[in-house]
Amino acid sequence: MKAIILFLVLAAACSSTSEEDLDFNQENLLGTWTLTETLVDPGDGSGTFKTVEDGYSITFRADSTFTSTRLQECQIGTYRIGENATVVFSYDCDDFTEVYEDMARLSGSNLITSPILPSRCIEACKHKFKRK
Repeated sequence: MKAIILFLVLAAACSSTSEEDLDFNQENLLGTWTLTETLVDPGDGSGTFKTVEDGYSITFRADSTFTSTRLQECQIGTYRIGENATVVFSYDCDDFTEVYEDMARLSGSNLITSPILPSRCIEACKHKFKRK
């Protein structure tokens, strides 16, 4: 029984990383990304990615500014790469100065994020973006 559990743990660890994963750094993040799929899990691990029509976009610039259609209240600000592969978005509009933070990973041509701040998903949720 212990051998089976050890095998399952090792298999899960090996499958969680991909040869296609890119270094998560500003250079690989630059450009415009459009939300194409979302994953919401009901808590039992059965969640799958579903196609999103007309998903929002994020454009990362080399000067650490971004534009995004994520929020109606504000679509501009600055970003930084945080600790443990996160992106911290500081929105900068007259009446809206909020901070959002997402866990993020670059895999092949996809940017995969999961919100941390201002609220974290109780169950697994992810957003998959494609580079334009």
